[in-house]
Amino acid sequence: MSFTVSTVPFLALLVVLYFVAKKQWFPVLLFTNIFQGAALVIVGSGASGVSLAPSQAALLMLLLQKAMAKPKDVGPRLVAQKNVTAVLLMYGAYAILTAIFCPFFFQGIPVSNPRNGMGAPLNWGMYNVTQSIYLLIGITVQWLCVHRSDFEEMKKALDWYLAGATFAAFLAIYQSVAFSTGLPFPSDLLHSNTQYVIFEAYEMSGFTRVNSTFTEAAAAAGCFAAALGLVIWRVLFVEFNAKLLVSLVALLTGLILTRSSSGYLGLSFIVVAAAVLFLKKAIVSRQVQMFRTGFAIVVLLVSVSVFLQPQVRTEIGSLLDMVLFTKTQSASYVERTAWNQAALAAGSQTWWIGAGWGSLRASSLVANILGTVGIPGLLLFITFCGLTIRLASKGPADASQMQKSVMLPIFISLIDCVLAGPEMTDTSIWFFLGVAAFVNYPALRNNTGRVVQYFNTNPKHPKEFGVALS
Repeated sequence: MSFTVSTVPFLALLVVLYFVAKKQWFPVLLFTNIFQGAALVIVGSGASGVSLAPSQAALLMLLLQKAMAKPKDVGPRLVAQKNVTAVLLMYGAYAILTAIFCPFFFQGIPVSNPRNGMGAPLNWGMYNVTQSIYLLIGITVQWLCVHRSDFEEMKKALDWYLAGATFAAFLAIYQSVAFSTGLPFPSDLLHSNTQYVIFEAYEMSGFTRVNSTFTEAAAAAGCFAAALGLVIWRVLFVEFNAKLLVSLVALLTGLILTRSSSGYLGLSFIVVAAAVLFLKKAIVSRQVQMFRTGFAIVVLLVSVSVFLQPQVRTEIGSLLDMVLFTKTQSASYVERTAWNQAALAAGSQTWWIGAGWGSLRASSLVANILGTVGIPGLLLFITFCGLTIRLASKGPADASQMQKSVMLPIFISLIDCVLAGPEMTDTSIWFFLGVAAFVNYPALRNNTGRVVQYFNTNPKHPKEFGVALS
């Protein structure tokens, strides 16, 4: 076991954040999730080595804190909420069972993963164990959000996630400036995890590509895009203030500087979603209404200015051509396609039961699921995501709109995973899924203590969408 240059500074940061968060580990976990390139401790080396990131240390403390705390009595669960939990547990159970049995049952078929390379014969190994642990951690985070947390804790954690992403975006901006001017950037401190190949800032076709506190630019883009989606929902429906404006500008700038294809596609989704949401009729405060109007005017003026400036059009066209339109001709795209095809081939050779969770690794979440847990796993995962989104979309339009506000980040995160993220090892996506299924029960009770109708349903069928009555 070896310590790194990040050990002492980040341990001190964890302690400080813990007390600033008033002794709650969920906000600390979401803030420190941006430091994916740093390691507190590294055990072993090479393919058998493991590392402990700051957010993983915060997660361990969160699990300990929740285990020691007395569960809160929130009353009866909504039927829809129970369905979400049941499907998620079935998905997790099926994945673990495939990880245990499928590598033996289908032993010898060609599979591809980072440890053994392309086309290696299928055998049970530690990759099945590590990926199963990551999956169980994600499910645990979602379960803690839904069943062992209260509204204030979830709201604070969501705010801290946004603060962390904004901080990382500012570091991305500074990293770009430092790369161009020669100013110092603390790479040794932020990128100390030798268990990962970390792609520092570099120039690509005349444009600087940055990774901020993450292992690579694509990971940074995924975080910035998801956080930007959260900001867009808040400023269009909940509130508008200077902090959100700063976050919006910083996240948008940081996302552009990543030069990531998946990030730019996520940004395109945000633009389309923002236009649709803008046209949606909603009762909002005067400040929000003023922002919505000003936001539309600014977007229109910027679009017109870009269209009228030939040099700006050329620069933007060159950037988009490099990141999106000619991406299929790049070596990385060819390699990613080969990994996906190998995963689908493994799935077909196992009669679409799956080669076992962690037995292979594709470049896309869909290909990875089909290759590891087959069609049953894919159907369970799609059902879980669908039920979660449905539950969030029918959440109350209260002052925070916490459930509704994470729908855009969930969509963006899933799009990012489908394009270039085979495994949902990032804590934030499981946190979003947990917040979407979280219900603020005290807000649903009237003076008699009876849970009031939660969804806009037919009065003759009060349980149509899972209304819980106490």
